[in-house]
Amino acid sequence: MEIPYTVTARSDTGLWNAKIGIWLFLASEVMLFGGLFSSYVYLRMGADFPWPVHELKVLPGFLNTMNLIISSVTVVFAWASLKMRMYTRYKICMSITLACAVIFMCIKAYEYSGKFAHYGVTLNDGTVLEGHPVDDLISFDDVTAITVTTATSDLKFLNERDGDDAPVMVKKPLELDGADAASDLPAEFELDSGNLRSIKKAARQKELAAVRLELTSAPLAFNVHERRQKGYNDTQLTFRDGTTLEGKMTNDSIVFGVDRIDMRMTKDIENSPFFGLLSPEGESWEEWKGKFLKHYGSTMDEFLREHEEFDKAKALENVEFQRVGLRLATVEPGSHHYPEVVIPRSEKRFYSNFTPRYNPYYAIYFLMTGLHGLHVIGGALVMGYMLFFNGWLYKKNPEHLANRVEVAGLFWHFVDLIWIFLFPLYYLF
Repeated sequence: MEIPYTVTARSDTGLWNAKIGIWLFLASEVMLFGGLFSSYVYLRMGADFPWPVHELKVLPGFLNTMNLIISSVTVVFAWASLKMRMYTRYKICMSITLACAVIFMCIKAYEYSGKFAHYGVTLNDGTVLEGHPVDDLISFDDVTAITVTTATSDLKFLNERDGDDAPVMVKKPLELDGADAASDLPAEFELDSGNLRSIKKAARQKELAAVRLELTSAPLAFNVHERRQKGYNDTQLTFRDGTTLEGKMTNDSIVFGVDRIDMRMTKDIENSPFFGLLSPEGESWEEWKGKFLKHYGSTMDEFLREHEEFDKAKALENVEFQRVGLRLATVEPGSHHYPEVVIPRSEKRFYSNFTPRYNPYYAIYFLMTGLHGLHVIGGALVMGYMLFFNGWLYKKNPEHLANRVEVAGLFWHFVDLIWIFLFPLYYLF
């Protein structure tokens, strides 16, 4: 049975089926992205923190804009080539379109990787340090006992061990005596997945929520990622799965390479505890206090000369002055070196890379550009299928293939149009 109206137009609409379908689909897409653009405006207008402005490099966004415009032109040329029955030129134009899609995603992956590698630390007084972590592991040594929970503990915490992968030997807990599941456990055994299952099963039989295991092997040392731990003090560290280590805290500071100091949310700039921090070599960061205050003062004077309607109090409320005057780059132009500072975790309020959890700006940025990227991938897959697997359709009915390419082209133009709005929204304004 042949599907009607794949080439010829319907008498009631004057269009063939796929073209009606793509316009209805694009209408739903407009509503989807319209809601997202509205969400961006709502978040920006109601932000209770300095909204990032000009945080994204313009050049990659501009290159992607030009890239999508070129691809929109070449997909039209591909459709026109089919209408003129020039199949070789169609393949060339469609190949260029697909190459542009790949280049777009490569540039976007480059931008995303930069965000994942860039971090921000917010101190208790509101000072924000942007840069790259040098060492942010929590060091916990002399571990002589491990408490495992019956419900959630696993052995993934052993991946955080510092040193060799020697077996972890433990004593059989006395509170498990009499439990059937623990009857085969010797007085001393290796803590592995099989024995852990036996311990947890025996604990459930005894109605124990947790079991403490004393080590008979040498004390363990751990270097724990912050995201893996749930809480700690001087003698205990608990992982997110509920496993608790008993030992000694040796270091919980973050060695951080500082690219920029941001004091737009600092309560008292001159007395910020940040300037009292030390570098890994023990050198004081007090010198940066003078540099920051000098930068702040010169920027204020220049701003007041250009804007006579402002005084110093009003200037502090101006977004443009805040962005320039209350932020200081610590890296000299052309230099890849940045000063390092040791931040005690007691001084840290928040710590994250520039991902959706960092602030609402990056949440909506990754949501909208990520969804747009999925549209680019989806459109490229459809056009790639037409290019590499629809040669038979051209031989059978070239007009049918031309109609398919036209529908794909309409979707591709929509993807391009969405980026035309995303580019100035995130990169320019």
